[in-house]
Amino acid sequence: LLARLALFEFGNGVPVDRRDLMIELAEPLDLLPAASSLRIDLLCASAVTVAVTGAGPSAHRLIEAAEREHCEVGSTRTEVVRLATRSIVKAVEGADPDDFRVDVERALDVAESVNDPFLLALAYQPALRLAYATGDLARSDAILQPLAEVSERALLAFGVVRSHLCAITNAIARGQFADARLLLVEARAAGVRLRTHAAEVATATLELLLDLELGVLDRRGDALNAWADAEPESRAIVVAALARPHDDACHARLVDGIDGLPRDDAYSTVVSLAALVAGDRRDSVLGRRCVDVLEPLGERFVTVSFGSVALGPAPTFTGIAHLAAGDHDHAKDLLERGVQLADGSGAALWSAQARLWLAETLLERRSSDRDLRDAASLLQCVRSSGWFDDTWRLGRHVALLSTSIAEQTTPSVVRDRQRAELDGRRIA
Repeated sequence: LLARLALFEFGNGVPVDRRDLMIELAEPLDLLPAASSLRIDLLCASAVTVAVTGAGPSAHRLIEAAEREHCEVGSTRTEVVRLATRSIVKAVEGADPDDFRVDVERALDVAESVNDPFLLALAYQPALRLAYATGDLARSDAILQPLAEVSERALLAFGVVRSHLCAITNAIARGQFADARLLLVEARAAGVRLRTHAAEVATATLELLLDLELGVLDRRGDALNAWADAEPESRAIVVAALARPHDDACHARLVDGIDGLPRDDAYSTVVSLAALVAGDRRDSVLGRRCVDVLEPLGERFVTVSFGSVALGPAPTFTGIAHLAAGDHDHAKDLLERGVQLADGSGAALWSAQARLWLAETLLERRSSDRDLRDAASLLQCVRSSGWFDDTWRLGRHVALLSTSIAEQTTPSVVRDRQRAELDGRRIA
């Protein structure tokens, strides 16, 4: 009974009090017979839950339990659980994707041979994590429909909702914001249909990111500021600073509180967003703190869980943090790599963002005339893509860079006359 209650709770989506669910899933394990199928289901559910509770001693005990189960039972089902559990824990701990790629692929192969919907839903989770950690959006696309199908068969609401969330993530990454808005509505409708709370928090987060890209996050400024005041040790302090970029109090709260944020699976994503704040403000203190967190990510892509959020190549955000800290040469190298990785992912938003920040770095460094020419070329590349609106965050960044380049390429005499004329119009 304890096992079935825990699995029912898990199927409805991981609740706010996530660690309690881990306890509920682990408690019946030693009370069930070794060959019980419920033991395997509990281990499956626990492995998926690790991605949202974070790695720690309990995660390593879970690996040990999965290994013991496979030694005692030795079935294809226990092999899938062992491989999937190991790969999920490694991913959450921040291992290089190549360190768990073999386990992910083997788990999926074995699960497909068994054709057990519950096992397949489990095996698809680390496969999604691998796809997002390496920026392989095409691979994640290929997983979403079969994940939704097997999750419906297994009565796993979280898996159905997961397929919706990843579709939203991919649409935002590709700059398909209108599609993302429609997909948000569909995800919430799926949550209502399945009577699960799995969609509520995740869709709210994605909607905030969408509003950020559309340049309308400031409309939520008062509510987000109140949230940050109420929960100063949560990601709210970062979101509020993004919504109120010129609010010194919001910024100071972020600088003071960033070191106290939870070190969970979302930490690198939250710090990446903080790097945007540091870059806009040219805050060297915040920039250096972001560098310390983001540098170890190397060339991975910034993601949360199994694709609940994906922001793009880590080098892009590490480069922005270095720019904020005043290290232009290092920022340039990282942002150039960010452009390459983003282009390889096929994500228009990630590619444009990396190019614009690289152009900004070159304009600020200006070690030679070539920096100015390269910055203008990068800007023209983004402009010519033509998929964004001038009112979006990206469009505003383009406008700022365009003005900066025009000022640096216009002869000083003409520039002074233009400024005088502009001042005259302002006075009038």
